[in-house]
Amino acid sequence: MKDSFIRIKLIISPAIRRAAGRLLLLTALALTIHTCAPPDLVTDLEQDRDKEKIYTPPPPPGSNHSQIAIDLMWDQFKKRHQEFQAKGYRLTDVETYNIENFRCYAGVWHEESDSQLVEKADGWDEFKAMWFQMKDQGYRLTDVEVYFENDRRKILGVWSSKETYEVRFQVNLTWQQLVEAWKKLAKEGFLLIDLEPYASRGTVRYVGIWKAGKDIKHRLWKASSWGEFRSKWREFGRAGYRLFDIEIFREAGIKKYTGIWSPGEDNYRMWVEAPWENFQVRKIQFELEGLYMVDLEVEDDPHRRFSGVWRHGHSRLREDPPSYKELRTGGE
Repeated sequence: MKDSFIRIKLIISPAIRRAAGRLLLLTALALTIHTCAPPDLVTDLEQDRDKEKIYTPPPPPGSNHSQIAIDLMWDQFKKRHQEFQAKGYRLTDVETYNIENFRCYAGVWHEESDSQLVEKADGWDEFKAMWFQMKDQGYRLTDVEVYFENDRRKILGVWSSKETYEVRFQVNLTWQQLVEAWKKLAKEGFLLIDLEPYASRGTVRYVGIWKAGKDIKHRLWKASSWGEFRSKWREFGRAGYRLFDIEIFREAGIKKYTGIWSPGEDNYRMWVEAPWENFQVRKIQFELEGLYMVDLEVEDDPHRRFSGVWRHGHSRLREDPPSYKELRTGGE
């Protein structure tokens, strides 16, 4: 009986080893793939719209615990934000997009207490009135989304009471006007913390949020291809700048990429244009490296691709941490 057991074991073990080898090879290949193939199926919102998709990884070592929720209706998003805020989480980024003519929202929350408001305005006049109202109540604008819903322009703003810095906000800018404002405000001691492109009468316009602070040496770039953007990402990284905001959109039918970089020597990662399942895997991987997401981008197209930027202990609203030169940098 003992000899029979040994012979069976010897027959099975090579098969197991071959299967394990194939699995390791597939895993290695998956880790080297950057541009992901489109998903086979688009989410059926009619079936899933009442199911909140919540992704909650375990707290990674050396970084804040973060949460991400996607594909929520507006009421669901507001409810989820209130729940997270009550548990000590702060909304750091919000995205909005369409799925089969349904307006959906996604957000990223970090484990950090703050009193925040998330509100929508109908048009710029109402948003301007909201700006002054929030300012009088001690709130500062930290994130903005501009989009159309039911043929009406909507402006979604995230307002924080924790921040006390001065804020500048400019709308309806061409790219050249944005660059000029960026240079001018940098000389006055303002850092561009959020950039939002949007469609306006057949052209692309931009909204910018600036905060007063010390990190006035920052970089802004617009690329007409992924290769160009990745090249700049690497160039700026080697020069001591870290990406913290990425926008992906179409202009005259061509996909464009814009980014904002601030000074830093911390570890960083970027993963772009991935289906949700792949994006989840990368988020876990990067958080296990001690990083957390500082920016989420969801493309408003039928494929609903996800892009993200991860940093080590950085926030667009706070100073950078001490140098982390011992950590491995790079990698998209």
